[in-house]
Amino acid sequence: MQVILGICALFVATESFKLPDYIKPCSRSAKNFDQCCTERGNDALPHLLKGDSDLKLPNMLPMKLPKIDVDAGPNIKLGFTDVDVYGLDTVKLSTFHVNFDQSTIFIVVNAQKVTLIGKYAINGKIMVLPISGNGPANITINNSEFRYTFSFKKEEKHGKEYAKIDDDNLEWKIERAHFKFDDLFNGNQQMSDNVNTFLNENDQEVLKEIGAAVIGVVKFVARTIGASVLGSSPIDELFLA
Repeated sequence: MQVILGICALFVATESFKLPDYIKPCSRSAKNFDQCCTERGNDALPHLLKGDSDLKLPNMLPMKLPKIDVDAGPNIKLGFTDVDVYGLDTVKLSTFHVNFDQSTIFIVVNAQKVTLIGKYAINGKIMVLPISGNGPANITINNSEFRYTFSFKKEEKHGKEYAKIDDDNLEWKIERAHFKFDDLFNGNQQMSDNVNTFLNENDQEVLKEIGAAVIGVVKFVARTIGASVLGSSPIDELFLA
């Protein structure tokens, strides 16, 4: 499954400049390098989520997305518009590991609560259940863990080496998800209530089919912040020798 987000302009590479004071580099030769990166990453995260014009990061509290198209397979069409994402300020880093030999970074983040609110349009089947409609939607996930791995390529700018994100992968585990789709079946309240009850009673199976709406947002945030920070300063200034 993949999510297509209509805000690609956020991936514009940043120009080289002095790191903001809230980003504190760690020494890769230190025995506690991973712990240092994790702790200082958590210190910097609230500032990054509030936006930074120098890093070309928007305010993500809440994060506003004009459109999300969810590729959930041939049995269902699902899209969202005018989306607000709340709860990114509940995200905390628990692991931050850099493998310089393999040019990879692995992070684990936990989110207490993330909510996606917007307008939906859906038609098809979820599991074996026919579903159709359009209107307001609320998807909330609680107590989630996201394991994000990305490789990076080294590129030279201004005579120094920078890291640029290459391939990436996101694995996830969500303890509980809540779904609310209003005005299903042309506003038939009884059918709408029955379907929403079914979705919430089978939240883990439903997530496998339409969870990309939330998962893709988390991956997009991780990639956006990672690309902006890595593109802002040379590797040796972000991770001291």
